[in-house]
Amino acid sequence: MSIFLNIDLHFARFISELDASASGPLVHLAAACASHALQNGHVCADLALFPEVFPSDGPLTERISDYPDLSIWIESLRKSPVVGAGNEYRPLILENSRLYLHRYWNYEKELANAIMKKSVGITTIDSTNLETSISELFPAEGPNISGEWQKIAAITSLIKNLSIISGGPGTGKTSTVIKILSLVIDQYKNRPCHVALAAPTGKAAERLCQALQNADFMGKRMSLLKNLVIQTPSTIHRLLGVLPNSPYFKYNSDNPLPYDILVVDEASMIDCALMAKLFSALKPGSKIIVLGDKDQLASVEAGAIMGDICDAYASRHKRTPGFCAEISKISENYGLLSDKNETGLSDCIVELKKNYRFAENSGIGVVSDAIKKGNSNEAWRILCSNTFSDLSLHSLPESEGLPQRLYRNVVDNFTAYLTEKDPGQALSLFEGFRVLCTVRKGPYGVGSINTIIERLLTAAGLIKPDSPWYAGRPIMILTNDYNLNLFNGDIGIVMPDPAASNTLRAFFSGEIIGSVRSFLPQRIPAVETIFAMTVHKAQGSQFDHVLLMLPQNFSPILSRELLYTGITRAHKSCDIWCNKEVFIKSVERKISRMSGLRDRLWKIPECSSILTARLPVD
Repeated sequence: MSIFLNIDLHFARFISELDASASGPLVHLAAACASHALQNGHVCADLALFPEVFPSDGPLTERISDYPDLSIWIESLRKSPVVGAGNEYRPLILENSRLYLHRYWNYEKELANAIMKKSVGITTIDSTNLETSISELFPAEGPNISGEWQKIAAITSLIKNLSIISGGPGTGKTSTVIKILSLVIDQYKNRPCHVALAAPTGKAAERLCQALQNADFMGKRMSLLKNLVIQTPSTIHRLLGVLPNSPYFKYNSDNPLPYDILVVDEASMIDCALMAKLFSALKPGSKIIVLGDKDQLASVEAGAIMGDICDAYASRHKRTPGFCAEISKISENYGLLSDKNETGLSDCIVELKKNYRFAENSGIGVVSDAIKKGNSNEAWRILCSNTFSDLSLHSLPESEGLPQRLYRNVVDNFTAYLTEKDPGQALSLFEGFRVLCTVRKGPYGVGSINTIIERLLTAAGLIKPDSPWYAGRPIMILTNDYNLNLFNGDIGIVMPDPAASNTLRAFFSGEIIGSVRSFLPQRIPAVETIFAMTVHKAQGSQFDHVLLMLPQNFSPILSRELLYTGITRAHKSCDIWCNKEVFIKSVERKISRMSGLRDRLWKIPECSSILTARLPVD
């Protein structure tokens, strides 16, 4: 049976029509591989690894029955008029064993060049009273350097135009960046300073802006900061200025963004193409501070940007001598090691390691750390120990028993928002609980679970789904509507509008924090019901309580990144419904993506051979 989708085969036939040479059949297969890799989140198809990542159990196409010898395959591609190398303008680009569609080769190359350009050099700063300000904002936490990484992140952002700050939920990324902004803005003195905050989804952007609005720990400094930062939550698409029916944006290298400082949150969700366009639109001399969690799920689209930047760095832990010298001028060195062979990129990356949300007595923190490290047996032992009040393990019921087991959970947790009359309050209350599914299809998939929950809430008298647009229906936008300013991932609730004779309308959070906007349901783009949602869709969100459900049988969609991301969506408590075998297999399977970005940034030629099996995206 072919592993390829119809789109892969159509693309391969198109490429074959352009190549009438003797190497045509092998080019046909390679083109199908390049397309298939892209559909599965890879930036390229590494032909040395493709048979391992996508093993075939039968004929691959109508023209090739098996993968050829790698050396013969690559030699045939080099002779093809449709395959180029480097700057040749051909449909396919071959670099070593990596085969790209030209557009994605260009995205990756441009992004790598932009990152390296931003990482070069050290900014001259005014150090007057700086040590005092840093000490006030980041008080010493003892001899353990894990508590001082926030301070290192702050100094990095002061002296570098690129800062990559990675850390799990609760490590203080958001509070750290707000303090960083106040320090960086101080450096502008009387010069104009324009600051913007953005994230891949509307919810993540809103949470970042809310954190800024709620910050009150810096007095007058905080007031100045709030006046300088653009307060409207912005997705990256909104920030760049979407041009309808076009892959291009208003802001680009020829028309750069007008901001001196840009903060981008939830960077693990950003794909290669969008990140390349974002970096190309930065104003020369501007600063960009990138926040994310390298251990979370990668973007749904092609690429794993945070992983490519940070994973190679994880085993290095050294900075350039010039950077260490600058650190010493401003504050303690904290034992940072230097190496003259390091590049400026190593100076730009800081991983926050101390968790302020999940303390030592937090089951969410302990089990997510074990999952992140791939320690499946330890993670299962923690789940079974029943010693943490914020974490509980439940056996997965047979599909027939799901309604009975779910009833109390959904009625108790959804009643508050379903009985609330104020739309803004209802939207806020709805974020208190969510059922997260790891798969879309099957009895434990999000579609089936949403149907069950809908029936249970109907039986409890909380909803009346007598039409598609019933009061209380929670919805997520699935496609972008630039005219309505509604974007994929935006969450709303259908409710009676008290200002319009209780006509049913779909309410969403407004662009000003705390405000709401509403639309007639018939006007909004495609939506889906989200009493339950997939872990992929939940990225960038936080809920007080989470019920995480795994399927009865192992699925290729499952991985340690998926479990880690799902569990850490919970702020206060997490219930996990699963069986041991599926849980263990999930933790032991790690996602990797075929890409050349890590190699371009870190010059590690062997990096592509480290790849483990890539999983399908949701």
